[in-house]
Amino acid sequence: MSRVLVLDFDGTMTDAEAEGAPFTAGYFEDVAFLVGRPVDEVRELAARFEAEITANSQAYGWTSGDKVVAPAAVDPYLRIQPVAGRVFDEYGCFSDPLDRERLLDGVLYKYNYGKTAVAFRPGAREALLALTGTATWVVTNSHTEPVQEKIRRLGETSDGTSALEWLVERVRGRAQKYRLDDDFDEVPESMSLWPSCWRRWGPIGPTWWWSGTSSSWTWCCRSHVGREWG
Repeated sequence: MSRVLVLDFDGTMTDAEAEGAPFTAGYFEDVAFLVGRPVDEVRELAARFEAEITANSQAYGWTSGDKVVAPAAVDPYLRIQPVAGRVFDEYGCFSDPLDRERLLDGVLYKYNYGKTAVAFRPGAREALLALTGTATWVVTNSHTEPVQEKIRRLGETSDGTSALEWLVERVRGRAQKYRLDDDFDEVPESMSLWPSCWRRWGPIGPTWWWSGTSSSWTWCCRSHVGREWG
């Protein structure tokens, strides 16, 4: 049985706070337009909500249905959903849960992710180059192409090629890692470190299919957790 390493990218190989600043700014410009209020007013409100959420991260996070699937305090990409949700609540906008989730994740996240800066963590290049020849994959909630371009840029060489082209082809974006499937029972339902639900067959299961492995031989590394299953 082969061993597989599954990496997240944003926040794991990059400094999410540094690269996420323009993403956050653009996101709340769009939120201000949607609620029909001045941008400065919405940003001030969002800053207050963000402080409340960060101070009580156990109660807030990225939600799927009625469950918190990732803590909000981790990075700007995770904080954005609950903060924007509070702004919508304040103005009585987009109250339908499904419509709100589609708007926040499927539209605003998608179109503002392209505004992110590039801020690789020290040692990220060396770490990925050391994995050459291994069964390593990148599974990300972000869209495939922007993450592929970041990896290609990280691996740039003097002759204009990328030493990480092998990994570029192994990026699986729009993974929706927050989607839960309670029929997938090879892992615990949750962990007590924070409200974090683990039965995410959707993003991980296909990786086993692509690579010919299973849960017992998979190591997942993310910006807020790394855990071996099995």
